[in-house]
Amino acid sequence: MPAIVNGVPFAFNEAGLFALLDAPLSPVSRYVTVKAEAVAQVARENVRARFTTRTGNLEQSIGVFPTETADGIETEIGTEGATYGRVLELGGDAHYIEAVNRRFLFSEPGNPTPLVNRNMRIVPHPGPVAQPWLEPALRTVFNGG
Repeated sequence: MPAIVNGVPFAFNEAGLFALLDAPLSPVSRYVTVKAEAVAQVARENVRARFTTRTGNLEQSIGVFPTETADGIETEIGTEGATYGRVLELGGDAHYIEAVNRRFLFSEPGNPTPLVNRNMRIVPHPGPVAQPWLEPALRTVFNGG
């Protein structure tokens, strides 16, 4: 038996309802897109506040990347073209730095922690420390902080 909406018989078709909700312009897709854009904006603000900007590539690369799938719209938030964003977010493993185009490694002038021995070809690096910028943005938008 159809439901009555504003005096007009209206039948709910489950398949049609899901198709409506999963459509790219559906209320659900618009809601997800709005939330994703809000997360991306807060992430850009976190990057601007947290890191010294040389080129602005990380901040400019943060975006929302929707993909249409069989189940509807899948939305990813991340960076495009700034692969080091993930390293800054999650940190990195310890590794060695090796001189490639020179006989030895050297410190830039004014480096607060210069290399002690200028004849070093390989130096250990403890790995970058995690400095999350995306996870706090997700928490801010979805949990209010």
